[in-house]
Amino acid sequence: MVVGWWATLFYPRQKRRGICVPRAYASYRSLRRSGHPVRFVSGVAAGPSGVYGHAWIEDDWGHIEAYNEPDNRRRFRELFSFPPAK
Repeated sequence: MVVGWWATLFYPRQKRRGICVPRAYASYRSLRRSGHPVRFVSGVAAGPSGVYGHAWIEDDWGHIEAYNEPDNRRRFRELFSFPPAK
């Protein structure tokens, strides 16, 4: 809930395309600084107009619920994560 609030405060246009990287990075930094072990993840998927990418954060239990995107792992093929998954 806090992550969603911060994202809305700092990225009020988050419904627009192209904001996933700064949103995920800001969430990653904030949660890591507070001691929560999250990972920044970036992935790609094929779409009707070509390949597109997406970024999100995860913890040891999976995706973070703040952005209501529970199927990122199913929709996108991971390119990298930081820190790398164990």
